[in-house]
Amino acid sequence: MCALGLLYLTELVQIDDSFPGRLNTAFKFWFHAWAMLSVGGAALLALASERVLGRREARAGNLEGGWSVQRIGRTVGWAGLLVTVATMVTPPMAAVARSREGQGHGLSAIGYLERNDPGFFSALRWGRDELNPQEDIVAEAISESYDAGNRFSAFTGIPTLLGWPGHERQWHSDIREDARRAAIETLYTGDRPDQLDTVYDWGITHVVVGHPERAAYGVRVSQRFAGWPIVFSTPSLQVFQTPYTPDVFARLLYEDPVTGNAQ
Repeated sequence: MCALGLLYLTELVQIDDSFPGRLNTAFKFWFHAWAMLSVGGAALLALASERVLGRREARAGNLEGGWSVQRIGRTVGWAGLLVTVATMVTPPMAAVARSREGQGHGLSAIGYLERNDPGFFSALRWGRDELNPQEDIVAEAISESYDAGNRFSAFTGIPTLLGWPGHERQWHSDIREDARRAAIETLYTGDRPDQLDTVYDWGITHVVVGHPERAAYGVRVSQRFAGWPIVFSTPSLQVFQTPYTPDVFARLLYEDPVTGNAQ
């Protein structure tokens, strides 16, 4: 009854999210309904067979055509065993395939970076040690889900303007995606006055320039931040500190915008 209730519920209620149509509604509810129906269906099948074939014939074990309940049960059992054995092929084959991928042992999600991109790995360690998630906001190139963008923020825990947009839309009702995309675009491609406006509007404290940023905005994108302090640098990555620092922000807050004198 619970499984049927879930199925009927999806005909009346729809999850309002970023997925098109009823995709997420059906997936989330039908997945659980299938598990309950598969368990309950097995029990109902046994009860139905006994009622249809007849209790007396079931006990006698003799049916027309030479079939019996026991024989039907054995046939179904062997078929189920065959399916089970077929599914057991996947685990050993998957283990062999994964063992050939060259992954290191352990639970570290950034272990591969230490081997394949040591410069970025060093930047992550620096970010974890030197930046504060309560105060700092980093800017990075925006990429789609499961791409290389947003790695610095994801692995250091420092907030960024926009992570993977698809996932952001799933978990937040209003992320102001267009405004955040425009801010990142202005920061990496705009003139200095527009860059500064973006920095102060969004409270950006650091800008990352690595492989994803060069791929998105050109190999000379770091020149757009000339004059800003480079607080971390490797041959493949630089982290610039923006003018949005506590002391600069406090000075701008109490400074007359025309004369520059303290108010």
